[in-house]
Parts: sequence; C-alpha cells; structure tokens
Amino acid sequence: MSTNLGNFTNDTKEIIFEWAKIVQEKYISENYLSDFLLIIDWDEAGLRQRNIPKAAVLSPVIRGVSGCSPFPSNVQPPSNFIFSIVDTPEIQAYQTIDYILSRLQLAFFQKNKFSLGKVYLVVAGKHNSFRIYEVLNI
Repeated sequence: MSTNLGNFTNDTKEIIFEWAKIVQEKYISENYLSDFLLIIDWDEAGLRQRNIPKAAVLSPVIRGVSGCSPFPSNVQPPSNFIFSIVDTPEIQAYQTIDYILSRLQLAFFQKNKFSLGKVYLVVAGKHNSFRIYEVLNI
C-alpha cells in the first residue's frame, strides 16, 4: 500500500529528509536509490495488550541484522523506530528488508489481534521524491 509523508510527524519528516540527502549524495547518477528507511509507528496499546515489549521485537528481529542500523546513527539512545537499510557485501538492501519483514510477520502477526504498529518502507529518489509503502499484517 502506498502512502505519503503526510502520515508522519514533523520530527519524523525531518529525519526522512536528512536520510534522503545522505542517500542522494551516495547515489548521484541514479533515479531511485537502493537504500531503504524502515519506520515503525508503534501501537503502544497493542504492545501492552499482547504483552510484547519493544525490546523483544527490536533485539532479535531488527537490531543486529547486517545492513540495518538505527537512524540517525549519532543519537543516543539509538532510535527504536527508524532504521536505515543498506547494501552490504553479503546481501542487498531489498533482501534485508524481506528478511526483517518476514521475521516480523512470522514472529508477531496474530489474526484478529492488535498489531505491533504501522510499518513503513521509504525509498528516496531525486529532488526529494519518495516512494513510501505501508507494510500490512505485522
């Protein structure tokens, strides 16, 4: 499902533009770029109702995955809702995204239960254009 930047808070939009600038400089000659931004809009009530702490989602499923890191990387504590996904010598970014999303769905999706939150993938293009997708069933 495609979405737009209007779904995000102003703070999140600023982070998206900061990330896009870095990615656009990295891929000067290409129209759409191979790096992704993974954004999780946590459903705090859903997490509580299902008795799932964020750490149970972040540590084994997202953090520690090669090519995935909290964004921005220079902030303490590290972000628990925005992650940069990049190509590595071992695996391409889109495969890392598939891996993370599959693990999230297998580990946490429960039909007729509250979700963990909304999950978005952002791909930056030239001139601050974006492709933004909402990932369902997580």
